[in-house]
Amino acid sequence: MCDNLENDYSCDDWGGFLLIKNWLLLAFVFLVVPMFSGYEYLSTALTTDNTGICKFIIFLFCLAIYKNFNQTVALSAELEFVEKFVKEKNPGFPTGVTLLARHYSNLQAIKMKCPQKELDQTNLLEILNSRIASEGFLVGLISNILITLGLVGTIVGLVITTGGMTELLETRIGASAELMESMKTALSGVGIAFYTTLVGAVFGGIGLRVLSSFAENEAGNLVGKIA
Repeated sequence: MCDNLENDYSCDDWGGFLLIKNWLLLAFVFLVVPMFSGYEYLSTALTTDNTGICKFIIFLFCLAIYKNFNQTVALSAELEFVEKFVKEKNPGFPTGVTLLARHYSNLQAIKMKCPQKELDQTNLLEILNSRIASEGFLVGLISNILITLGLVGTIVGLVITTGGMTELLETRIGASAELMESMKTALSGVGIAFYTTLVGAVFGGIGLRVLSSFAENEAGNLVGKIA
């Protein structure tokens, strides 16, 4: 992300800004604390879920967290650039490949093509907002996918439970080994149904949803500052 800024606005200037600190605080409250508190349930879910749904949920979750953190770092850099540019006594024209510089460049291009018309940056701001929002689209999508996978796991678990109960009813009286195996299958299905729903809801419905909303809010804040 450092390549997006001019030398005057190096990464050393924005490394510990409030935006990233707030992200880390939210991640700690809504991710680290629940994971630590429910470590026993999480480890049990990973060991008992033989469908692999819980492992896939956690894989997608890690991918989304990586993407969301990178977006937050980028927004932090852009916000700091805008704030420093506004505070300059004679800022001139912003340079580099930041969003602010691109926005000013587009305004200048429009002014050169239509010098007689009054500049209206509404459409440009909408495009800018859409461009920033697209960066967080994947995180929001994965958040919904995790919740859906949790529900899919519930259905799969119930199907396994139904199969186990069917085998249990068909087991001959006195066949204790077959009886225990059928009961084990039925109970494992119930466990899969509960654990996949829990993992999908915690990681997708709470953790990613909070961090995704935080990034969206800061993106809107950045567009407001640029305007």
